Amino acid sequence: MNTANFEKFMEREFNSFLKELNRLNLLSTSIKDTKSRLLSGDAYECKVKSTKVGRPKKSKLREPTESDVISDLTAKAESKPKAESKPKAESKPKKAKKAKMSEEEKAAAKEAKLQAKAAKLQAKADAKAAKLKEKEEKKALAAKLREEKKQQKLLLKEQKKAAKLAAKKEAAQTKKAKAKAELERKQKEAQALMDKPDVPITNSEGEVVGSKVESFNLPEEQAELKQDDSVLPEGFKQFQHKSRPNESLYLESNDQSVYTRKGDDLEHIGYFDEASDTIIPPSDDELEEELSDTE
Repeated sequence: MNTANFEKFMEREFNSFLKELNRLNLLSTSIKDTKSRLLSGDAYECKVKSTKVGRPKKSKLREPTESDVISDLTAKAESKPKAESKPKAESKPKKAKKAKMSEEEKAAAKEAKLQAKAAKLQAKADAKAAKLKEKEEKKALAAKLREEKKQQKLLLKEQKKAAKLAAKKEAAQTKKAKAKAELERKQKEAQALMDKPDVPITNSEGEVVGSKVESFNLPEEQAELKQDDSVLPEGFKQFQHKSRPNESLYLESNDQSVYTRKGDDLEHIGYFDEASDTIIPPSDDELEEELSDTE
């Protein structure tokens, strides 16, 4: 029990009790004084003015005389009328008793009652079945709408995927055509150099030590000839990444494809994701397409 709430309740009831006593003029002091004396526990004699309550006493009567008795009896005898014979009150008509029902009538009434009850139950069952049917129809309609939305979403996803694959395939074919054209150009240049007559190479003493193609100069120092990266297909640029620090990479600006040099050709190794700063390898489908294109 909550002690604080109980104390508040008792104080409220105590105040209402004192107000009621004051309203009935049963307190000889004020409510505040009475409350303080009750809470202190000191005995206090309440002096209440006595008031007479009840019926007033009858005044004393004189004793009746003989003449008073005789006159009283005479007056009663004269005032009393002769008893007239009163007719007996008409008896109320009795309620007609219901005729007893035969067994057939009882059976028919029972059958009608059972039929009414069965009809009521059937109506209730039909209403319940209609409600369940409506609920199932709504549920089926919602499921159909969800399935249609799902199919539309899948169709849109497939269309986007097909468009993306077509774009990649077209870009791959374009790159392949550019690489082929570049290879043919280099082959033509090499063939043109081969068709030129050889020029003898002599040392400082004038001795012939070899031959060379005309307009070809040997480097002053014997160093490895590096591949020329200044000539790149259109849309390509040099690219460096921390995952392959020792390789020369090339980035295509159209779809962020990353390539590495393999001989005279560029090999596709993945796509660059700027958000995560990683090179994402190509999918299996793309690798199969590249292999089929190569074949």
